[in-house]
Amino acid sequence: MKIHNILSVLSFVAIALLTSCEVDNYDEPDAGLSGVVTDAVTNKPLITEQPNGYQIRYEELSWSDKPQQEHFWGKADGTFRNTKMFPGKYLITLVNGPFVQPASQEVELKSNDIATANFTVTPYVSFSDVNIAKYGSGDSVRVTFTLHKNVPNSTINGYRIFATDQTPLVGINFSETKYSEVHYWEGGAEKVTGSNFFTLQEADLDKPITATLKGYISGKTYWIRIGAYCNESPSGRVNLTEVVELKF
Repeated sequence: MKIHNILSVLSFVAIALLTSCEVDNYDEPDAGLSGVVTDAVTNKPLITEQPNGYQIRYEELSWSDKPQQEHFWGKADGTFRNTKMFPGKYLITLVNGPFVQPASQEVELKSNDIATANFTVTPYVSFSDVNIAKYGSGDSVRVTFTLHKNVPNSTINGYRIFATDQTPLVGINFSETKYSEVHYWEGGAEKVTGSNFFTLQEADLDKPITATLKGYISGKTYWIRIGAYCNESPSGRVNLTEVVELKF
């Protein structure tokens, strides 16, 4: 009786092992998707940061009318690429970026191939006449630029300078308050913005803006850029300028 029970248990274990092996023998994902997100204002790839720039949402339509939504991050240079996807028909959508969401695209992914899906987006905010340069006695930076609203019913909340001596990947994710805070005069006294966005009014748009940064140290290299936030943009998503490198 005991031997019979042992044999039954061993048979069950063997079946379980064989079943698990069969489950594990699925093909690896060998299809992919890539593309470029173009800024409709500049007609160049969208400038952003990674992560927290924008996401690509993909839904496989091959097997379900209510597919599960998956996401991956776009790159800071406006491109995106995912080489670990299964073949099939997908609905591709750009989401969680500082732009008006464009229309989705249906794309067929095939084995051992990288499909392409390019998008053109309208950013909530754009910049012109940007200049970031050393200024004055040698420890300061003067930033000048003009902000433009591209979506009529949107509201630009403000701008912020991002600066650091740690990495060229400067932005919301990497910046240092001591180099980023704007010095300005109000009521006869010099004040600083700290790490907050400098609030703007509608009347400040489409006009030159000047900001002064201080406390830069000789012998160091700094990376600086400007960001602007719109109320309609997803939380934490800002429109950005290109990074400028300054050596002191």
